[in-house]
Amino acid sequence: MRQTELRSATATFFDPTLGAGTDLRFLLRTMLDAALELTGAQRGNLQLLDHGGLRIAVHRDHSMEFLRFFELVEARGSACGEALARGDAVLVPNVVWSPIFTPSARDAMLREGSHAVISVPLVLANGRMAGIVSVHYTTPRLSAEPDLELLRRLAARGGRLMSMIQDEKPLAED
Repeated sequence: MRQTELRSATATFFDPTLGAGTDLRFLLRTMLDAALELTGAQRGNLQLLDHGGLRIAVHRDHSMEFLRFFELVEARGSACGEALARGDAVLVPNVVWSPIFTPSARDAMLREGSHAVISVPLVLANGRMAGIVSVHYTTPRLSAEPDLELLRRLAARGGRLMSMIQDEKPLAED
């Protein structure tokens, strides 16, 4: 059933009628489910910018321990934090060897069983960063560039759709 739901999420996310009038939470869930299906990742999350940091808005298959540890992420120290600081995608093919992570963030990732991660910014039409979408793999990914490109495209569409929704109702105020 989950695979059917994910396929449906991908079709829904790329449906040209999705946009104005769409509930933000529905859009975020659909975007994350589409990201997981397109990349084959086992878990993921979508964080929104909140007072200079990132807060998880939706997730799939993360433990409470993981969610508590990454409740509010600031720039640097993790893949999503690095993507926030750079304003660009971050690909970590092997969490064990990546210098991006602080020791505690690396430990949290490995306890979760996340051995590779891709984090991509969600940028609104006005150029403002809205958040980060991240997918996590249970094994290292030595050749994840195709997944990175898929996520870049998904995030670009997500940013445009979020802009449409924001035009109707502002996202969190800075």
